[in-house]
Amino acid sequence: MGAEAIHHQEAVFVKPSIYELIEQEAGCEAVAQQMYTDYFATRDNERVLLGLRNLQSRGPEGAAYIRMISNGSDELSQLVKRIQDDGLEGEQVEEVLGVHRFKGEIVDQCGNEEAKRIKALSYFKEKLGFTGDLEGVFKIQERDFQLGENARVPILLTGRVEETTFNAENVFGAEEPTYLEMLGPEEILRLRSMEEPSMLLLGSLGKYSARGFRSMADKINPQTETTVIDISDVCIDLIKNDTDNRNIAVEGDVRDLPFPENFMDHVYTNSLFHYMLKDENLDIDSLQSVFNEAYRVLKPKGSFLISEFPFGGLEGEPLEDRIKIFARTAGFSNIILSRNTCSYVLWKENSSTVIDNNGFPKYDGLLNRKSGTYMDFRFIK
Repeated sequence: MGAEAIHHQEAVFVKPSIYELIEQEAGCEAVAQQMYTDYFATRDNERVLLGLRNLQSRGPEGAAYIRMISNGSDELSQLVKRIQDDGLEGEQVEEVLGVHRFKGEIVDQCGNEEAKRIKALSYFKEKLGFTGDLEGVFKIQERDFQLGENARVPILLTGRVEETTFNAENVFGAEEPTYLEMLGPEEILRLRSMEEPSMLLLGSLGKYSARGFRSMADKINPQTETTVIDISDVCIDLIKNDTDNRNIAVEGDVRDLPFPENFMDHVYTNSLFHYMLKDENLDIDSLQSVFNEAYRVLKPKGSFLISEFPFGGLEGEPLEDRIKIFARTAGFSNIILSRNTCSYVLWKENSSTVIDNNGFPKYDGLLNRKSGTYMDFRFIK
């Protein structure tokens, strides 16, 4: 079911009719009628799902139309009735409607922190003499970074991606499914409707996250202008000297962004927060500044997307709770996705992503579902 996969090099974007209605804020009746057309005339169940999600977002009026649909005797009515009666969400709804996006196997990552970190450091065993104990993990992490005046700067900055990042699973390209799932097809279609959307990545993790950031933007809308900011001149030089880089690279502080208000459509972080330390604990003031600045530079309806691993202490308070406080203090009021809803990484070179004409990401190959210790949020201005 669904539209053919779109290839960004030669993409011609035609808005799905159901999305045009959503964009125009058409009435519930028009959306419901289009759902029937998409189901029975074209058998495009992705578009049916877009309509259903829109009705679900419309409060009592939308709920009334969903009940009306589910009271019918036709095939679509019975599917909607099953979704409602069983309280299905997310991937379960996709399965009932016959929307298939995960072509490969999904493997749940081990939740044991010590095992996870040892696995993440497997590439460093021979190079740095890793012994295998948890204390050794942190010693190697400290050894792999040199403390600068304002930031921790990676020493190993040449060679393969596994040799230049602490955890190869955390580079932006590997995290791409997490960000796409946080966006959802509606936001992807909104970005595709723009002539030249703008995206900003806070922190680069060297050149590889910058490459992955640009690659994702190309899949969404190849006309996107992407900018990567990093406090490290070494990392910025790496990006600028990378022949595969097509981002604007800016040396600067994420706590004081050199951009005007209402400038970006999207702002992203990727394993940024654990570099922001004060006396071995997360620096609360610095983190609040990041949220304040992201809110300031975002356009109305723009998104701040976060994928983070909670390194560092926080005086006993769960970091995910504090993140929501940071966001609300900065001015964000709409939390689209919070931790554990959907968090995936591509498994090295064996997996890939395409986004079809309905805005639905599809994944080919092995996916690794991250454990609940990761935090993924999308905040909307």
